[in-house]
Amino acid sequence: MEDVIQAIVFAIENNKLCGPVNVTSPSPIKMKDFGKIIGTVLHRPHWLPVPSFAMKMLLGQKSALVLEGQHVVPKVLMEEGFEFKFPILQSALEDLLVK
Repeated sequence: MEDVIQAIVFAIENNKLCGPVNVTSPSPIKMKDFGKIIGTVLHRPHWLPVPSFAMKMLLGQKSALVLEGQHVVPKVLMEEGFEFKFPILQSALEDLLVK
Protein backbone atom coordinates (compact mmCIF):
# COMPACT_ATOMS: atom_id res chain seq x y z
CA MET A 1 0.00 0.00 0.00
CA GLU A 2 2.87 2.37 0.70
CA ASP A 3 4.04 2.18 -2.91
CA VAL A 4 0.51 2.79 -4.21
CA ILE A 5 0.03 5.86 -2.03
CA GLN A 6 3.50 7.21 -2.81
CA ALA A 7 3.00 6.63 -6.55
CA ILE A 8 -0.28 8.58 -6.50
CA VAL A 9 1.33 11.43 -4.55
CA PHE A 10 4.29 11.36 -6.97
CA ALA A 11 1.92 11.57 -9.96
CA ILE A 12 -0.01 14.47 -8.43
CA GLU A 13 3.11 16.44 -7.52
CA ASN A 14 5.08 15.76 -10.72
CA ASN A 15 4.07 18.28 -13.39
CA LYS A 16 5.97 16.37 -16.10
CA LEU A 17 3.59 13.43 -15.95
CA CYS A 18 0.69 13.44 -18.37
CA GLY A 19 -1.66 10.77 -19.60
CA PRO A 20 -2.38 7.47 -17.89
CA VAL A 21 -0.07 6.27 -15.13
CA ASN A 22 -0.04 2.55 -14.29
CA VAL A 23 0.31 2.03 -10.56
CA THR A 24 1.57 -1.54 -10.70
CA SER A 25 4.59 -3.47 -9.57
CA PRO A 26 7.73 -2.98 -11.64
CA SER A 27 8.13 -6.78 -11.53
CA PRO A 28 5.02 -8.40 -13.05
CA ILE A 29 4.48 -12.09 -12.33
CA LYS A 30 2.22 -14.89 -13.52
CA MET A 31 -0.93 -15.79 -11.60
CA LYS A 32 0.44 -19.22 -10.58
CA ASP A 33 3.49 -17.52 -9.05
CA PHE A 34 1.22 -15.02 -7.29
CA GLY A 35 -0.59 -17.88 -5.55
CA LYS A 36 2.67 -19.56 -4.55
CA ILE A 37 4.07 -16.34 -3.09
CA ILE A 38 0.92 -15.64 -1.08
CA GLY A 39 1.05 -19.22 0.24
CA THR A 40 4.69 -18.76 1.22
CA VAL A 41 4.09 -15.44 2.98
CA LEU A 42 1.07 -16.75 4.88
CA HIS A 43 2.65 -20.15 5.56
CA ARG A 44 -0.30 -21.85 3.88
CA PRO A 45 -0.40 -24.50 1.17
CA HIS A 46 -0.85 -23.35 -2.40
CA TRP A 47 -3.95 -25.00 -3.83
CA LEU A 48 -4.03 -26.80 -7.11
CA PRO A 49 -4.63 -24.53 -10.10
CA VAL A 50 -8.14 -24.23 -11.51
CA PRO A 51 -8.38 -25.93 -14.94
CA SER A 52 -8.72 -23.49 -17.84
CA PHE A 53 -12.02 -25.05 -19.00
CA ALA A 54 -13.52 -24.27 -15.57
CA MET A 55 -12.38 -20.65 -15.81
CA LYS A 56 -13.91 -20.42 -19.30
CA MET A 57 -17.20 -21.82 -18.00
CA LEU A 58 -17.26 -19.41 -15.04
CA LEU A 59 -15.99 -16.25 -16.73
CA GLY A 60 -16.71 -16.77 -20.43
CA GLN A 61 -14.73 -14.36 -22.63
CA LYS A 62 -13.38 -12.58 -19.56
CA SER A 63 -11.43 -15.74 -18.70
CA ALA A 64 -8.77 -14.57 -21.18
CA LEU A 65 -7.79 -11.84 -18.69
CA VAL A 66 -6.95 -14.48 -16.10
CA LEU A 67 -5.64 -17.21 -18.39
CA GLU A 68 -3.57 -15.07 -20.74
CA GLY A 69 -2.73 -12.28 -18.30
CA GLN A 70 -1.85 -8.67 -18.82
CA HIS A 71 1.77 -7.52 -18.93
CA VAL A 72 1.43 -4.06 -17.39
CA VAL A 73 4.39 -2.13 -16.04
CA PRO A 74 4.61 1.35 -14.46
CA LYS A 75 6.64 2.73 -17.39
CA VAL A 76 5.77 6.40 -16.82
CA LEU A 77 6.61 6.24 -13.11
CA MET A 78 9.91 4.48 -13.75
CA GLU A 79 10.91 6.90 -16.53
CA GLU A 80 10.34 9.82 -14.16
CA GLY A 81 12.47 8.27 -11.42
CA PHE A 82 9.88 6.93 -8.99
CA GLU A 83 11.53 4.51 -6.56
CA PHE A 84 9.50 1.60 -5.27
CA LYS A 85 9.95 0.64 -1.64
CA PHE A 86 8.73 -2.88 -2.49
CA PRO A 87 9.76 -3.67 -6.08
CA ILE A 88 8.92 -7.37 -5.73
CA LEU A 89 5.65 -8.95 -4.64
CA GLN A 90 6.98 -11.04 -1.77
CA SER A 91 8.44 -8.06 0.10
CA ALA A 92 5.22 -6.07 -0.44
CA LEU A 93 3.03 -8.90 0.86
CA GLU A 94 5.28 -9.52 3.84
CA ASP A 95 4.95 -5.86 4.80
CA LEU A 96 1.20 -5.82 4.20
CA LEU A 97 0.16 -9.19 5.63
CA VAL A 98 2.75 -10.13 8.25
CA LYS A 99 2.46 -7.50 10.95
